[in-house]
Amino acid sequence: MKSPCSKMRNTTKQRGVILLIVAAVLVLAGLSMLLAMFDDTTVEAKRNQKTAEALAQAKEALIGRAVSNDNRPGSLPCPDLITNISGNVPNDGVADLFSGKICQSYIGRLPWRTLGLPDLRDGHGERLWYALSPNFTDSDKLSNGTTPPVRIINSDTLGQLVVTGASPANDVVAIIFAPGPALVLVNQQRDSANPASAISNTVANFLEAENAAGGAIYSEAFLRGGTPTADDVTNVTYTSAVVNIAVSTTFNDKLLAITRSDLMPLMEKRVVQEARICLDSHALNNGQRYPWAVPVTTPTTPLSGMVSAPNTFFGRFQRDLVGLMFALFDDMVAAIDAYEASRTSANYDAKQAAYSAAQISANDVKNYYSDLNNIPLKDAAANMEVAANNVSNLNASSTATDFTNMRQALADARTAFSNLLPATNCTLFSSSYWNRSWKDLVFYQVANGFQPGGSGSCGTGTCLTINGSGAYHAAVIVAGRALSGQSPRNVTASPPGTYLEAGNAHSGATPPVSFVTYRPDDAANYSTVNDLVLCLDGKVNCL
Repeated sequence: MKSPCSKMRNTTKQRGVILLIVAAVLVLAGLSMLLAMFDDTTVEAKRNQKTAEALAQAKEALIGRAVSNDNRPGSLPCPDLITNISGNVPNDGVADLFSGKICQSYIGRLPWRTLGLPDLRDGHGERLWYALSPNFTDSDKLSNGTTPPVRIINSDTLGQLVVTGASPANDVVAIIFAPGPALVLVNQQRDSANPASAISNTVANFLEAENAAGGAIYSEAFLRGGTPTADDVTNVTYTSAVVNIAVSTTFNDKLLAITRSDLMPLMEKRVVQEARICLDSHALNNGQRYPWAVPVTTPTTPLSGMVSAPNTFFGRFQRDLVGLMFALFDDMVAAIDAYEASRTSANYDAKQAAYSAAQISANDVKNYYSDLNNIPLKDAAANMEVAANNVSNLNASSTATDFTNMRQALADARTAFSNLLPATNCTLFSSSYWNRSWKDLVFYQVANGFQPGGSGSCGTGTCLTINGSGAYHAAVIVAGRALSGQSPRNVTASPPGTYLEAGNAHSGATPPVSFVTYRPDDAANYSTVNDLVLCLDGKVNCL
């Protein structure tokens, strides 16, 4: 017989084994929960990473497209939401067509095909959405009115979107959204099998809070393509905003903003490079001598008045004869369109005035190339002059075919002329866009010795310097956004202190020769001097 002590020892051992087993089960259960939690965290981290990469790729593509756009540099395509025709349906990645001169909606899907992107998706497999500031669209006009404001995109153009919440931003040009998964608590419906369906293109099924309203930033009529109010077509910042709050069961949008500060320094680089091409092209054909400048006291409107003056070393660019001709032809076509739409005496007079200005400009270009003994371009300009003169024949009895044929004749003459222009031809201000948007902000100085008829050399005190170094023949200066104290701009002030800062605002027949410029990431200096200065020296050191 076993003793009571022996029984007690056996019972204690059994209990110990049971406790070990229970402990092991609990440890395994806890480990499984921990592994599951870790796995969930890893999955979510991967989703967030994919979302962040998609948003960044879209932002890069939009900025690149705006800067490289030749038709209207700085502008962006309409979102993809409404257009429903063959080859362009909702949610196909192709930007909506304009309704007149404005987007049909300023919020919609990211037009990834138009941007040349792959079909970008967020971490939950949803396509990206996109909101656009209406004053940055590809259209040349801000509204569909009878006399719509001309779209100006330059360093002073404010983004009209605002982001509030965790990552606030003002002066926003565009916003890319990652919608995340559908949220039950806000009754979101998705229909991935039918991407062009109404469900798949209802903003509130993908975005939440103010984002879902399609932009309370503007009057709803304007956002949806209606007639804008006075406030809608001016550069203002609205108090209502697109939100960026913490993720919750009722909000899970993630967004990335493109601000004016993201876009304009790159635009200014393009402008200054275009200007350098013009000046280097001129110097190449004129014994490395650069042209005189337009005095800063000269009004920039009308463009025809921007003519260089002898002994003006510092000022703005002279009007480009070819660019002015193209701009006036653009205006003439617009006048033809208006007259065809409404055969009023006022529209007829406007059409006649536009044709006369275009004809005179074409004659100037013809004479310019005649002086250079460039017969092909002289003849092509003469054809443009004839085409412009024929516009005078359009009258109240002209048919739709007459108007169509006239527009085609003008386009053919312009194409024939453009095809003859040399590759090194000055491209700055070669379109109405450049003329209207940047003519006030681009300045230029030539060193004494490299002006027309100069010696072809310069020395200490006459060669130009940038940030205290160099011996440059000329310099191009592009004004950045207006800083404190520079608004409103005074376009004819001498020196032009409402455009340029520090010692960059030169004036006089023999201005100072030194300039300063800073990178945007040099925040301390850039906040007080944001002019972009580029040197020219016949492509020796200034490349």
